[in-house]
Amino acid sequence: LSYLAKRTIMKKILSLIASLLLILTAVAQNTISIIPQPASVKHQQGQLILNKEFIIQDESQQLTKEVNAFNIQVNKAFGFTFKEQQKTKSASFIKLKLASLQHPEAYILSINKKEIIIQGATAGIFYGLQSLYQLMVNHQQNKQFILPSLLIEDQPSFQWRGMHLDVCRHFFSKQEVMKYLDYLALHKLNTFHWHLTEDQGWRIAINKYPKLT
Repeated sequence: LSYLAKRTIMKKILSLIASLLLILTAVAQNTISIIPQPASVKHQQGQLILNKEFIIQDESQQLTKEVNAFNIQVNKAFGFTFKEQQKTKSASFIKLKLASLQHPEAYILSINKKEIIIQGATAGIFYGLQSLYQLMVNHQQNKQFILPSLLIEDQPSFQWRGMHLDVCRHFFSKQEVMKYLDYLALHKLNTFHWHLTEDQGWRIAINKYPKLT
């Protein structure tokens, strides 16, 4: 091809890339950054300013593990934890409500100008909190979080959602494995496939058979 032909083709390619970027930008403005993308997201008017003064309200008083896990995430990332109380008139709330939805891992996350409400079974509440955490990460401004008002209704597309970790060929410390599990939970993966034995390595310590290890 001649120089002019190559230049014309390059201009067309650059023009196409620019058009695609504009389309992606327009789409991004109407979506939120949650992985995996929720089944349904309805945007509403207004926004919520979330800060460390918010109170987590567990109406059932059966979600201690879920609240603690969420607070550990928040503390690691932002350096504070949300207090848990049942009745406070003057506070703004993150309300957790146990509810029977069509899927045990489904959840409903509602954010309005005054409060955050997460509904679902125990697993659903956990995943709803993971979505809230991802929103916080992506909407942090100084020491607060400017969250859009929206309604998310989500449930997994697949029952089995797993990741594989091979510690036979590559060594991972206990801390690295635990960090890996945290990432799985953050992205709503529910199955951990741990590759511990094969011809190249045996990573289970059995005192009776020390030569295996």
